[in-house]
Amino acid sequence: MISNSPRIVLGVVLIVCGTSGALCLGQEPGVPLKRSAKDIFKYEEVKRPVIGTLIPNLKLRAPGKCGFFGMQYGPRAREVAYVVLDHDPVKGVFDRLFVYVPGHATYGGPFMIKGRVRRRTQVKFKPFVLNAEFGPVKTVFTVYVVSDGLTSQVLVENRVTEAGRTLCTFKLERSHPSPRGIGGEARVSQILSAPTLTCVMDHRSDPPKLAGQLEMGKWDMTPGSKMPGKLTALVEDMAGKDKIRKRSRLQRMSEGRYRFGPQRRMIPGNTYKAHLRLELGPLFGTIKVDKKLTPKK
Repeated sequence: MISNSPRIVLGVVLIVCGTSGALCLGQEPGVPLKRSAKDIFKYEEVKRPVIGTLIPNLKLRAPGKCGFFGMQYGPRAREVAYVVLDHDPVKGVFDRLFVYVPGHATYGGPFMIKGRVRRRTQVKFKPFVLNAEFGPVKTVFTVYVVSDGLTSQVLVENRVTEAGRTLCTFKLERSHPSPRGIGGEARVSQILSAPTLTCVMDHRSDPPKLAGQLEMGKWDMTPGSKMPGKLTALVEDMAGKDKIRKRSRLQRMSEGRYRFGPQRRMIPGNTYKAHLRLELGPLFGTIKVDKKLTPKK
């Protein structure tokens, strides 16, 4: 179904700086860290997200049509950036953005950013910056927003460094609910966590291929520089005899979906065992997936 709700595209550029401890100084490239991402990126629960109508000094032209959501950028429950997109009912665009972080020296006001209209309904905003610490790991977020007139999507570009050395870069994306006003609590999503890999049989191709998603919490993940992204896919019959093996880098099919291979024909109705191994570098290690799959007849 096609929605007529305004579209908001949010981008975040994140730099994660490691110190001694979780990101071991002087560690050899490719060697797994002593602490995993699951141990590093932990969050306090946000039990009471902010209600938009209670944000102080917030003046909107169309409160019932604005975009409103929260991003937990740090481990503490109070480290949530609430973003409000103000809708101009005359122009029909989002041309003002408010950032609100309770008690923050800069964004406790809240902080307003005016957008620049492009291509009739597309609006681009200047970025804003947030900082947080996950124990010994320091994070710097540079957030930029682009809005137009359809659905909503959030983009996070990440750079992870150790003692001034880049460990890896990667992107996170997720769809966001359509603008719904500010009368209720904001929907809050955490940004960083340990990645997971899913696997299904893609019947849209002939022959069917293995496909799936690489995710970080509620986000779709795309590996970047210094993340090997090397994938080993092994498919075998239930007797373990008819084996199909493929080694490659991740092949993106569409937003959030990847083709894992292999491309040899599998017998419809027969059940196969799929074994996936994806190398993501020292911070995230190797993800392993073992699953039974049956091509449709």
